[in-house]
Amino acid sequence: MTGHLRKGPPMDTSLKENLQSGKTWKRLPLILLYALCFQVAEIVLAASTIIQFLFKLVCGAPLKRLSNFGAGLAAYLRQVSAFLTYSSNDKPYPLGDWPGNGTEMPASSADHAPDDDEDETVKHTPDPRIGHFKTFAAYNRWANDRLYDAVATLSEEERNKDLGAFFRTLMKTLNHVLVADLLWLERLEGTGPKPESLDTVLHTNLGDLRKARHAADLRLEQLADALPAERLDEILNYQRQDGTPCNDRVSAILAHMFNHQTHHRGQCHHMLSQLGKTPPSLDLIYFIREQG
Repeated sequence: MTGHLRKGPPMDTSLKENLQSGKTWKRLPLILLYALCFQVAEIVLAASTIIQFLFKLVCGAPLKRLSNFGAGLAAYLRQVSAFLTYSSNDKPYPLGDWPGNGTEMPASSADHAPDDDEDETVKHTPDPRIGHFKTFAAYNRWANDRLYDAVATLSEEERNKDLGAFFRTLMKTLNHVLVADLLWLERLEGTGPKPESLDTVLHTNLGDLRKARHAADLRLEQLADALPAERLDEILNYQRQDGTPCNDRVSAILAHMFNHQTHHRGQCHHMLSQLGKTPPSLDLIYFIREQG
């Protein structure tokens, strides 16, 4: 019986088309570019890691700006990896935007899938501290409005009378509270007035002081409204008025701000009593009842 030779299959026409396709070869320069970018980003990541470690070692807390940059760098490496492996056709930086400008890759469904032993309901529960600070920011404005209404009934002489409080007079105490809030807002937001000392008298006229107080209270409310939950656990690095370096958790700073205001409003409440006036009720529960 004569054997027959079997012919192999013809060359896949799709392979030939791919080899001749301009689209296939146009991506090659981009692959080389982003492979180089990936290597450079890895070097930058290593340098950032060393710097951050040294900063933590010396100052006791990581450098916030470098932490933010690290988050962007991690997102960038992810974008480049996705482009190189054909998971995405979106061009990362430098042909696209750097992560943080609203162009981050959308997370895949796997990124949101809870672990087998993870309670998905707990995972997506909003941080209760956000609502807490929003309530206190609104209460803060309400209490200051009531206090300033009472102080407005006094004469200029009464408002500036030395009544033995820590900052001596009502006007100086109210100025101090505003000074402290402006300092903290500048540290938290990186912008706005920055008084030189805690006993700075910003305004000697009650009307001007009240306008500035109202503006600061609105800033504080807006800060609480826009604050992402993850920022509450960030460490803020700053310097005190005497140059002493400090690093405190953002949630602790906000708690201090509201407590500090309550402390000094209590002093003003007592000074109004010393002047023979009936102080307004400033308890938190009254504010909550008014809100319904």
